[in-house]
Amino acid sequence: MCRLFETIRIENGGAVSLCWHQRRVAEVSAVELAPYISRLFLPAEGVYKLRIDYDARNGITGSTLREYAARPVRTLKKVRCDTVSYPRKYAVRDVLDELRAMRGGCDDVLIIKDGCVTDVSYANILFSENGKWYTPDTPLLPGTCRARLLSEGAVCERRITEADICLYDMAMLVNAMLPFDEARAFPVSGII
Repeated sequence: MCRLFETIRIENGGAVSLCWHQRRVAEVSAVELAPYISRLFLPAEGVYKLRIDYDARNGITGSTLREYAARPVRTLKKVRCDTVSYPRKYAVRDVLDELRAMRGGCDDVLIIKDGCVTDVSYANILFSENGKWYTPDTPLLPGTCRARLLSEGAVCERRITEADICLYDMAMLVNAMLPFDEARAFPVSGII
């Protein structure tokens, strides 16, 4: 049985975008996140990272809660891997860890599969063009923040190839812990 996990942003005592996490969990399991979270002690102030481990057969197997501070990202190294697959939030992330180890002096890697932009090792990526934001239509893992932004119309999906990157102005990473915030965007010249 594959072990899976959800990472949920806890902000000022509340679980952010819980319905989007529940949708993803429901694709593979009957696990209910809200009742579990309601039994946890959540700090009333600050931002925390809640990781809930689960599998389809045993349900929730544990969780951890840690104070969270985003690490700034300004540089990404493009790495090509046509065999990478990460369609679920698997607890075993060996292939992503191996790719991330190739980052050299960069903050992380931008994974290219079959010539198309996918994700970085732990987040989805957005690109801006003339003030409008786009996300690749070829993500390894369609994240919960990405899904919400698409449903709200804040970003649009688009095929983005490796050669297309230079056509954009800025890039931004998003995931459950990194909400959309243009202040975190960085120039695409930081993608090498």
